[in-house]
Amino acid sequence: IRDRTNLEILSPYLQFDIRNFLILNTAAINVSYHLLSSSNFDPYVRIHGGYGNKSNSQPTIIQYGISIGSRYFLSDNFYILSDL
Repeated sequence: IRDRTNLEILSPYLQFDIRNFLILNTAAINVSYHLLSSSNFDPYVRIHGGYGNKSNSQPTIIQYGISIGSRYFLSDNFYILSDL
């Protein structure tokens, strides 16, 4: 591993593939509440949750969280998004 790390430091574009290291299979639901729906600036609060498993050893994965963010519409079809 030390040699691989040194090679990656020398050439950051050199990558090694570790198959099946962290493959998660989940199904998630997102619910968003938009605070200002009639302006170009659209802040929102999002709650999300999911359930699934890891492919190698099959433990149960439960994920959940809350995020805040905003969208700024440049036109009807394009916007800039920020999310925390």
